[in-house]
Amino acid sequence: MLFGPQWIPRAPESRSSTLGAYRIVRREEVREQRFAGVPEAQKLDLYPAGWFEAWADATWATDPIGVRTGQPVMRVPNGALADTAEFWAAGKPYYDPAKVTAPTLVATGEWDPFSPPYMAQSLLALLVNAPGRRAVIVPEGTHEMYMERSRNALFQAIQTFLEEQAKS
Repeated sequence: MLFGPQWIPRAPESRSSTLGAYRIVRREEVREQRFAGVPEAQKLDLYPAGWFEAWADATWATDPIGVRTGQPVMRVPNGALADTAEFWAAGKPYYDPAKVTAPTLVATGEWDPFSPPYMAQSLLALLVNAPGRRAVIVPEGTHEMYMERSRNALFQAIQTFLEEQAKS
């Protein structure tokens, strides 16, 4: 199961800045980022009431610097950004999809700005040795759809795929 997998973007990007070990993020930055690509009319209904707040409260409580200073900040490791800059954005695959030999479901959300549907379709075409491969684009989902109202469609797609593979 590849959920929201990154792949080579259509237009490779150039990122020249040097990254430290982590970056400081605020809750509102994350909220805005979560809504990237979501139509304005859908933003209020993306999460069940109170879910983002409950997740953010629990997540931000894990950063001792934010807790100690009383600031709504969290340190986020930059490893994923470094990998993106070095590989994906540079047009270089991080791995060879042809080496995947297990049944594979590639799932992404309709509104996922980090791994949009075209990436899932591109990756699916390269999984040439994966039996029973399939791509699912979950309507009205983003990169965080496991917390969104559309999560049940994701869970159902995964369950159906696993059951079909168990029978074959």
